[in-house]
Amino acid sequence: MKKLTIIITLLFTVSTLKAQSVPYERLEIFSKNISKKQFEANGKTYNDGKTDYEISFPEENFTIYFNSQLATNVVYKKSNNKELMYLTENISLGRVVGFTSGIIDNNIVVWKIDFGKFNLTTQIFDNGKLINTTISNELILYEYKNADKEKTESSFLVYFSHICNTMKKSVGMITDLALKAEEKDWLDESITMDNFVKTHPNSVRSMQLKHLIENKKRKELNEYNRVHSFMDSLCQLYKFKLGLSEKEFINYNPESSKIIKSSKRYDNGNSLMYWRQYDRLGINTIDFTDGIVSRYIERVVEEKGYKKSQSYFTELLNKVKKDIPDSYFRHIILADRDYQSLMIYDPKLKFEIEIIFSISAKNTKYEDSYIDIKYFANKPKM
Repeated sequence: MKKLTIIITLLFTVSTLKAQSVPYERLEIFSKNISKKQFEANGKTYNDGKTDYEISFPEENFTIYFNSQLATNVVYKKSNNKELMYLTENISLGRVVGFTSGIIDNNIVVWKIDFGKFNLTTQIFDNGKLINTTISNELILYEYKNADKEKTESSFLVYFSHICNTMKKSVGMITDLALKAEEKDWLDESITMDNFVKTHPNSVRSMQLKHLIENKKRKELNEYNRVHSFMDSLCQLYKFKLGLSEKEFINYNPESSKIIKSSKRYDNGNSLMYWRQYDRLGINTIDFTDGIVSRYIERVVEEKGYKKSQSYFTELLNKVKKDIPDSYFRHIILADRDYQSLMIYDPKLKFEIEIIFSISAKNTKYEDSYIDIKYFANKPKM
């Protein structure tokens, strides 16, 4: 009997230690922080792809109660001149497994709070009358992304992850030691998002970080595809193709046979070069390295004066600046704009296209200006 009493006492003590209430003052700060963030979206409108909505909030729209340690959230949504109130109660923030965010429309950020295997009940009211009830393991919170503010780490992410970790610790779902290790890594700027997720896979922050990593990958792929597409269009326009042998290149670009048959030839074993003694309109140089085309130079504009050449280069430069990220190209200006070079680089293919605009010295027997396009295969990054 004594043993049973001791066991019961120990279990009660452990339970009490694990379920320590978060002080009222802290809960009030947490509640005010989230309420304030949601209230910034008060009166804003957005379209979910089908319907226009106006969302509004009372100033105290998110509240964590001391007695129950549970939260309540309220939001009003107005569409087609009808306003409904969405009330979610008994929210146990210690059960949050993660959250993700995304801008839906008009700088309205939606935070999807995931409760895993646990469900929440949301009541929908029309003029105080309950008209519907939904059950979901997800809670939607809102934030307004103010474009005028400096871009910094989302304060919503900081606030909400801190709230969830505090509540998890209070109910014994995370130890103080594990929480300190997570906070240390979170503040360490040398730790990447990937490393944080690998080290802390069960952190409430990790779901958002995975989401950000995937978004970054999609953005980078989209940027690369734009670069690749633009370079491919220039290749098609002037009949250049990577990976072709001399015979294959002549079949693909019949004009190249003229320079190969009639121009100078240099052969040093693994490199073969054909070039004209004097550059002029058309193909001027073709190189083959180890039997595969490695360099191709064509003059595409040649004129007395410079208006046509300048117009061609400026139009191309503006398109590149508009459609291609800065990290993929470089623009060089020399001699008071008499010489300009635009280099576009594909890091995956190690392939570069260079467009040159040059105005020749006056009173020479050659043209006044020209545009050369140069293609370089297997070139190290510029």
